[in-house]
Order: sequence, then C-alpha cells, then structure tokens
Amino acid sequence: MKIKFESSFQRDVKKIQDKKLSTQIKNVISLVKEVQSVQDIPNFRKITGSRYYYRIRVGNYRIGCKYQNNEFTFIRFLHRKDIYHYFPES
Repeated sequence: MKIKFESSFQRDVKKIQDKKLSTQIKNVISLVKEVQSVQDIPNFRKITGSRYYYRIRVGNYRIGCKYQNNEFTFIRFLHRKDIYHYFPES
C-alpha cells in the first residue's frame, strides 16, 4: 500500500504538543504501512456520503484520510469537534 501525506496533515501534527498523542499518531501510521487490508485498521470508518474518504479515531482526535486505488493519503488531523468542518472538502 502506498502512503502519502498532505501538507495540511503535516501542519496539523506539528501543532500537537502532547507526547502521548504524537506517539499514538506514529503508531497509527506504522500500522497503516503494515496492514494488508484497510479493514485491519482499528477505529477506521467511512465518511458518510463520501466515496473515498475515511476517518481514524485517535482518542478525541480524528485523522482524515483518503483511500483510493491502493493509495492511502493522510489529509487532516484535528479534534473531533473541528474535523468535519474542514474534511472532506466539497
């Protein structure tokens, strides 16, 4: 599976100062690299009404991502109250 990171995701992660949360993000990224199928990713759900957009729950935060043609793109990382205002873009 090919992994890509949008600049918005990198910017969102850079703002996080909680070391425990940073470790959880790294664990999710390494898990995504290792899995054979996206169904093996815990807390992975499809965004309602979107064909290729998904979210991964990390505590009170969500990782917004896109999975298409065996390519996994991390797009946003925001608090659960904010993520759906910015992701997915219309």
